[in-house]
Amino acid sequence: MPKYHKLIYDKKKKIILHNYDQAYREDKNTWSSQNRMDMMPYSYLLGLLKSKTIMKRFKKTKTKNTFLDIGCGFGDFVDYLNYNTEYDGFGFDISKFAIAKGKKKFGNKIKLQQCDIRNGIPYYKKKFNIIFMNGTLWYYLKECKKIFKDIKNHMAVKGILTISITMHKNPIGKEIIANGKDFKKIVKKDFKIINELCWVESSYLNGEIIQNTTPNHLLLCEKK
Repeated sequence: MPKYHKLIYDKKKKIILHNYDQAYREDKNTWSSQNRMDMMPYSYLLGLLKSKTIMKRFKKTKTKNTFLDIGCGFGDFVDYLNYNTEYDGFGFDISKFAIAKGKKKFGNKIKLQQCDIRNGIPYYKKKFNIIFMNGTLWYYLKECKKIFKDIKNHMAVKGILTISITMHKNPIGKEIIANGKDFKKIVKKDFKIINELCWVESSYLNGEIIQNTTPNHLLLCEKK
């Protein structure tokens, strides 16, 4: 088990410890896949943003359309999109340490902010065209109703939400989400699902590819 897992999850008591700053400080591999733009779901969203369907969906304005990554970590994806798409990227993460390291890594111009979305999403003059939530739902399942309402209030007209989770066996929070069907059921209460994906990822050990059979689910949604 990775060190950061022990700092964030208590699997015996079935609770999340929320020691995010400590995890980032003590384990350099904390969510190490966040800088792999060739991996799902980053590659899917990058292709989506460049698709004619999405480009036609949002009207051209004098300013760029906006993108928000909730749970952005160091901000690798925000930085990548800023340089490879026509979107103005923002990123929120609950960890002050991750945000500080991200600004050091990419420069103070990158729009990253420490934010615990359970306490509300900060106000911006322009609403977001795309909101991306990769694997963050597990950490605020009990507050998801309030958070989804807040997200809807910050989405632009015809705005898109992409939300993904890794569906572990016997997960923490299984009384709320125990499988992919539960995930869809919760999201459907506030959003219309317009596409869904399910995949497994590969990892590497001593130069060899190890197949991970834990399924990942992604839902592409719009406001009802």
